[in-house]
Formats: sequence, C-alpha cells, structure tokens
Amino acid sequence: MKQMPTREQVQKAYASVHKYLRENTTGLSQEELAERSGSSKDHQSRLECADRGPSLFHFIKDAIAMGADPVLVLSMVLRHLGL
Repeated sequence: MKQMPTREQVQKAYASVHKYLRENTTGLSQEELAERSGSSKDHQSRLECADRGPSLFHFIKDAIAMGADPVLVLSMVLRHLGL
C-alpha cells in the first residue's frame, strides 16, 4: 500500500499543476483566471503558492475556466504525487 500524502504535499502538487495549466495551456494571468472562474486574484495566488488547497467546488470551476477536464487535472495531481 502506498503511503498517504500529507496535506502540504497535495497542496504543492496541485499548485504546480494549476500554475502549469494556467501559464502553458491557457496563457491566462491569475487575474484573468479569477475573472473566468468567479474567484479573486488573491485566491488564485494562494492556490499557486500552496498556501491553501482548493475546495472541490473551486477545483472544478478552475479546471473548467482553464478549459481542462477536472478528471484530467486530478490525474495530473496524482501523477505529480507519484500515485
């Protein structure tokens, strides 16, 4: 059985995937993504700095706002964690 990742590890993995998708797939700024997803630039910044993890609601909204399949985003996070 694989070792359970910590909250911090999950937040860092999500932060990396989120930033990668935002910058390399969409080319959006944090402010533009915030506008599309109905959040704030501060919220986007905290996600990408791994200061906080997204709620399921924001996870789905951000993925859709970036034009990504939420299941694919989750898969990328899990791969980043080695799971």
